[in-house]
Order: sequence, then C-alpha cells, then structure tokens
Amino acid sequence: MRKYDVAIIGAGPSGIFCARKLQDAGKKVAIFEKSNNIGGRLATRRFKNHVFNIGVNSFQSTVEELNEMVEAGIENETLIRDGVEVKAQDSITSWTKSLVEKIETHRKHHLENIEVGENENILHFRGLESIAAKDVVLAVPAPQAVEILSNSNLEVPALSKATYSSAVFYMVAMDRELEQVREFKVLQHVKKDFDYYLLQFEEDWNEKTKEELREEFDETFRPVESYVHKWRYAKVDKTISSDHQLALKDKGVYLTGDYFFGNDMDASVLASQHILDNVFHIN
Repeated sequence: MRKYDVAIIGAGPSGIFCARKLQDAGKKVAIFEKSNNIGGRLATRRFKNHVFNIGVNSFQSTVEELNEMVEAGIENETLIRDGVEVKAQDSITSWTKSLVEKIETHRKHHLENIEVGENENILHFRGLESIAAKDVVLAVPAPQAVEILSNSNLEVPALSKATYSSAVFYMVAMDRELEQVREFKVLQHVKKDFDYYLLQFEEDWNEKTKEELREEFDETFRPVESYVHKWRYAKVDKTISSDHQLALKDKGVYLTGDYFFGNDMDASVLASQHILDNVFHIN
C-alpha cells in the first residue's frame, strides 16, 4: 500500500496550493482528483476551433499567498497580466497543469471513505487501490465533503450551511452573429471560421440532462455545432466560519475550499493557508 504524509483530495486551486506548500516543506504529498481534469473551477473546454475558459476566466491576485502561483504562470507564459486582472494566455488549465508538474497527481480517483486509524488514515477509492496517509485534506465542495465524511462515520454539521449556485454553459459555433440571447448571458464571443459564443443560462435548470438542454437550446439558436456543460457547484453563495476547517483535527482530517473565505481565488488559497498555519506551521 502506498503511504503519504498528506493526501490532498481535489485538484482545484485550494488543493494545488496546499500540495505545493507542503511538498516544498518536505512532506510526501499526493493529489487525488475525482474527475479527469486539473483545476476545479479553472476549467477549459476545447470546442471545434476555439478554446473556452469556463468558470474563472480571469481574476485579481490580491493576496501574497496567491501571487507565488501567479508569478510561476507568468514565468512559464501560461498566464498574462491585463491591468489588474490575471488571465490565461490560452488555456487556463495549462497553468493549473504546470503547477502540479512536480507533484504526484492521480486523476479519476473517487474517494469513497476514510478509515480513521490511530497513526494513519486509510483512504478507499472506488474500484482502485487504497492508500495510507497520516493527514488528509479535503479540498472539494462542501456537499462532496459531507458525503465522504458521512461514508466515514464522521461529521461536521456546519458544512450543510455552505450553499452554492449552479450554472449551465452553452457553447455554440454559429454561421451568423446572434442578435438576441434572452435568458442567456454572453461570456465570450470570438469571430474565427465561425462566430463562437460561450453563453451562460441564468436560471437553475440542473434537473434536465445535458442532452435535453442542448436539444432545447439548439431549437432556439440553430447552431452549426453546440455543446452544453453543467456545473453543479459553480459559485459559493454562503460561506461558513474557518473554525470548522479544523473540526476533525484529532482525526487528521482537514477541510479547505473557497466556501470558508468567499467565492474567489483569494478565498481558495487563504483557506488552505489557514490549515498550513495552524496544523503544519508552514508560512
């Protein structure tokens, strides 16, 4: 069985930042991500002849903790500065992938439960080999953390108070410019071989499948080609106190994510820095 000092669950900004700092401090660290993507809400979708950065398209780096990762992106030319904003040179996931190049990272690892032990915790993944870690950092949305903890006979009641907005993104290639988008917000419009649009539907339609949504939207827009992406935890609406991050400290299990400090990039890294300061004593 593989053994680590710290297992990070989730490869979004919080998890990446935490893993980088811990590894720099000499800890044996690995990131385990449920999906096949690195970056969490920093996501890229390639659609025909264009790249759409959905989720966080640009951000401001206003805290020192985030600046280190931003400077690394500017140095390797995956990020650029546009005034006070920071944005991707091309694909935002090119930046997040570059941040974990030297960190052991496992995709498609769905953590089902944590078997808490006296000296180490055993992490059981769906259909994959279990691993052992002295400490576990859950860097996933609050509802996913609740599920993992529940399966592990652990509980942090306050997690249920963190709430999120969902989002539906509609990517289209059009042979003409759109005149009216009605219930949609235009996030991006680029003219290439076609008119490429990234639209966000501004109502919660998550009860419908992607296929149902795409069929309904296509009837209205008649695109050359289209794709629908649903995001269940698109934005934090209500945060909870950072005190709850350490509620399971005696079990070696910690919580991080932007649902403790806000809904932006600064919040993501500040939540992880709170654990680094108070548990691992890493500045």
